[in-house]
Amino acid sequence: MKLSIVEYGKGIEISEACRQLIDRANSVIRHALHINRNALVISDGKLRALGIAGKMRLSRDTELEIIPKMLDPQVESDWRASLFLLAALSKYGSVIASEHIRSGTSYKDSLYDIAGRIMAREYAALRRKPIRQYRREGFYDYSVDGEIDFERIFERNPDGVPQERVSFDRANPYNAAISSALKIVLPYVVDASIRLNLIRAVQELGRQPAGSLHRLKVPARNREWTELYNLSLDVVAGMGGSLENGEIMSPGFMVDTWRIWEWLVTVAFRVGLGSRLRVVPQAAIPWGRKRTGERSSQINVYPDVAIYAINDYAEPVFLVDAKYKSISEKESPEIDRSDLYEAFAFCHAAGAKRLFLAYPTFACGQIESGHAEIVSSYEMEDVTVSAVKVALGSITKQGELTAFCRRLSDEIAAMAMPAAAGLRS
Repeated sequence: MKLSIVEYGKGIEISEACRQLIDRANSVIRHALHINRNALVISDGKLRALGIAGKMRLSRDTELEIIPKMLDPQVESDWRASLFLLAALSKYGSVIASEHIRSGTSYKDSLYDIAGRIMAREYAALRRKPIRQYRREGFYDYSVDGEIDFERIFERNPDGVPQERVSFDRANPYNAAISSALKIVLPYVVDASIRLNLIRAVQELGRQPAGSLHRLKVPARNREWTELYNLSLDVVAGMGGSLENGEIMSPGFMVDTWRIWEWLVTVAFRVGLGSRLRVVPQAAIPWGRKRTGERSSQINVYPDVAIYAINDYAEPVFLVDAKYKSISEKESPEIDRSDLYEAFAFCHAAGAKRLFLAYPTFACGQIESGHAEIVSSYEMEDVTVSAVKVALGSITKQGELTAFCRRLSDEIAAMAMPAAAGLRS
């Protein structure tokens, strides 16, 4: 059974048996995302999801699917693949390797492609500290390079005398699982550079013994390999070939959506404008001082992104603050007054004249992913605060994430600096 709800939606009614599983699900989510709140709540008899999205297993027969409000729910494979990628790329998401969920085979190609990207990246970061273990191996040779088995010394073998030695190398169940998983995802990876990295990884791991589907505890000295090993084991044991009625098994995943959106907007400006302007995320900008008795401390504000000219460190050209909220669809959309006051404080502290509040919406029809549209602007003295709807579409295919970043950053930069439209690459 699959339960499907929309993030911040009206919720769905659930059975008493499912209610008893929610506490366990909240515990898994808190641990996976490092948050201290319950993201799944039951009110008026309905289950709602607040600030999270993804897929996980509630029980052996029940899966929970939480659709993010920033991605189009009509394209199931796209929103799941995009969210899976964001969960893997950012520190505000988590691939829950222990949670096996069912997915349609139409999702298989993109899932394997994403898994390949993750594994290539993780292996490249860890390859200088490989997992090695001691093992005993038997071999034949005429030169003595191990312990001779005197009980079998008179055996006639064309390869030499039977011997046994202790080796300390990469041939072990952990590397066997990783190597097998790399070989499974390799045919589905689209990016040529990632394919090359995967091939090199398989070659470096070399010949491995037959792998085991039993999940082993990674040695403490190699604990940083745990996530890659767990994902590899899921690829081999689940995604690797358990096709049932047009379905595959894949790992679950969860993301902290407002932090993901903040991270995505920040990455967009670093990728899109980083070579032409100075992009400073979460800059601590002094705004005033707090006095308590004889003690005094500085008050800082932290806009999500501050954009400066390359040689000007005094005042930012413009500021951007990500808002994972809904903005009304009225003829004259309104933003929360608290957000407006906060935006003015950012500009006052930084000396900026322009700030953009970025609200997510999903790309549909002719609207391209990354397109930004001003829906309302507020002018206060010499400061202008604009509410901008940002369209987010699929980001799973090669170049789609980069295209989103460049389009978003270029369009907002053109709004802030009409005379400098030539900055666009």
